[in-house]
Amino acid sequence: SFGNDFTNPIAPDDEAVEDVLTGIESLVARGIADPERLGLSGHSHGAWLGSLIVTREKDRFIAASFAEGPQNNALTYLYSPMYLYERGYHELWGGGLWDRPERYLETSPEFHFDDVRTAILFEAGAYSQAITMMGGPKAATRAGVATEFVIYPQAGHNLRDPDLKRASAMRNLEWFLFWLKDQEQPDPTDEEQYDRWDKLRAIR
Repeated sequence: SFGNDFTNPIAPDDEAVEDVLTGIESLVARGIADPERLGLSGHSHGAWLGSLIVTREKDRFIAASFAEGPQNNALTYLYSPMYLYERGYHELWGGGLWDRPERYLETSPEFHFDDVRTAILFEAGAYSQAITMMGGPKAATRAGVATEFVIYPQAGHNLRDPDLKRASAMRNLEWFLFWLKDQEQPDPTDEEQYDRWDKLRAIR
């Protein structure tokens, strides 16, 4: 209901990034969000966009969680069926991968994690984005980002199994409490996770 210009922006990354940041600034101005303890999360398209925001706002967010979102648009292009090309990626990025490779790399978070200070939890389904997301956590770790990557077994783009849903929900809750408020749950879903996260915090 915001019109065609909103639905079809000139640059799908720039306007969308500004929309999210403007929303965050509004929450801070209203006293709802603490500018010193911001977290960010997203799923699917939101995971790509959120990760892109983190790489552009390198020290603004303390923690983030991204699930089932491509981190490398070049790989996404190569692995996608060709019917998505003309009316999808070509319109989004102004041409195909081989026509405008620089645009695909520019909009791929995987290549921009240098100097990022945000602790990032990545999640993927084994039957969906596990392979196409794998480069993101590797690149983030190599850049010195506190990173955890979880792949859920027998899971697709959305978690259906109640046990996996609960595991993901608890993991996300514990992740954000750990990084934003320095809190540890007395009964974590994974007893070893705080040892891992303490080591990540030491590196960070």
